[in-house]
Amino acid sequence: MNADGIPASTALRRVAAACLALMFAVLCASALLRHFGAAPVLQATWASELGWVRQVHRVAATLVLLGAVAMVWMAWRSRHRSDPSFALASALLGLAVLLSVLGVAAGASRAPLVVLANLMGGLAMLGLCARLALEPRSRGVGRIAGVMLAFVALQAAAGALASTSANPECVGVVDCGAWALVHRVGGLVLACALLLFGMMATWATGRQAAAGLVGVALGLWLVGASAAALGSLAVPGVVVAHNLLVAMAVACTARLV
Repeated sequence: MNADGIPASTALRRVAAACLALMFAVLCASALLRHFGAAPVLQATWASELGWVRQVHRVAATLVLLGAVAMVWMAWRSRHRSDPSFALASALLGLAVLLSVLGVAAGASRAPLVVLANLMGGLAMLGLCARLALEPRSRGVGRIAGVMLAFVALQAAAGALASTSANPECVGVVDCGAWALVHRVGGLVLACALLLFGMMATWATGRQAAAGLVGVALGLWLVGASAAALGSLAVPGVVVAHNLLVAMAVACTARLV
């Protein structure tokens, strides 16, 4: 219980929910920077917008780092052996520090390992925030949710590799390289898997996160098809929507583990 009479666990979940919202902003900003910073012509076209996006990314990421510090402190003060909050908050803080160091060291590098580390780390942080914001003793579906998270991570990794290896000016389904083709085929399979998993989890738990996955899966199919068809010509709204839906899939699935 803090000075305002709010239980420490409730305060921690509120901070986690705020950090979850900030992580959505971080991941969407990262997607725009990655997509429209891929070629000089795109950087020139979107120069002013990219400047604003970088500021949003930095501010949001910094606030998440501060939120992680606060959650570690709150979880440490009220930790119990059966409560995983301290371990989850510590993992979140560790990832936030690691990605901050990587950002300073690598700068705007588009090396595949740097892009992969930033994307995988960001998705992991978002999933941790979603778990920390969850009500205690909420009913999940266990290992199958973990399998789905791994599937989403692999699909996101294929997309990151496609963005670093494809010709930035390519358009179409099959002319942007092998990783792009893998990502697009995998996206269709993932959308179907999330749809089935969401329906199963809704029937088993009745949770809003499970029902939300059904809508997310349908949205991913529609927006993913649009992004694949447009290639480098994708407008900012399509890029943001695609990555926002991926982030929502991670958040919903993490809440069902």
